[in-house]
Amino acid sequence: MMATLAKKIYIKNSAGTQQTALIYSTTGESGVPYLSLTVDGVQGYACLVGTSDARATSGRVKRPDGNQYAIGTSGTPDYGYGYYTSNGSFTVPVGVTMLRVTCVGGGAGGIIWRDREHGTGTITTNGQNGGNTVFGSVVGQGAVAAVWKYTRVQTGSDEYGTYYSTTTILQTGSTGTTNCGVYGGTSSYSGGGAVPLSRIDGTVVGYAGAGGYADGDGHPFIGPGASGYKKVQTIAVSPGQVIGYSIGGGGLFSWSGGLGNGGNSGGNGGAPGNAGAILVEWGKGIQ
Repeated sequence: MMATLAKKIYIKNSAGTQQTALIYSTTGESGVPYLSLTVDGVQGYACLVGTSDARATSGRVKRPDGNQYAIGTSGTPDYGYGYYTSNGSFTVPVGVTMLRVTCVGGGAGGIIWRDREHGTGTITTNGQNGGNTVFGSVVGQGAVAAVWKYTRVQTGSDEYGTYYSTTTILQTGSTGTTNCGVYGGTSSYSGGGAVPLSRIDGTVVGYAGAGGYADGDGHPFIGPGASGYKKVQTIAVSPGQVIGYSIGGGGLFSWSGGLGNGGNSGGNGGAPGNAGAILVEWGKGIQ
């Protein structure tokens, strides 16, 4: 069990002001680096910080590696987190030197190909990819939309209409945290499910990056969107550092190559993907 010892370190600076530094029973509480010391036969640890850290006292310690540190007034900060769904910036709290960052990219838009809306030649039809979610150096990539590349030639016509033959050159499903295939027929297909953003203790604080659905109503190519990729990374930071972040948007729905916000008409339709999100954690359990 982590705790502070009853006794503390007292330091008087050059102005005569007394400063107090806590002593902890574990290095998890003091943080790293630390000053190891014995108090009344009990092993203890004091926090060591940079000399410009807001927690720095006037006490100085030179480590075996030759670097000089200040004895800090307090160790690892209490656990904290932030959950973000719009662009902004994050200021690293006092005493925090590590962040655990979870980024989820935007989901891809669904896609439907309707044969009556195209001419002849080599044609590529695809939905729109989800946008990347970025926090400093951490990137959660947006989902990649489905693609259908094909050739189309006219084979004849009569009083009932014009007839075509279509040959597939390339056909790929949508990829992300949850992939989605490509289909035909009358069914409606859901996009990749929203991705959970979980704290270090397993608590889910939000969901983001779902892919868009696609309902082809019998048209030959139906490609629902995958959900955005998730990236979890621990990064070193400095107290007071300002880190910009941006949220990846959901990819638009493609109706035979035309991008839009989806909808449903005559039994066929679909939806764009959903935007991503960011979870930032710090303090005990992280550093």
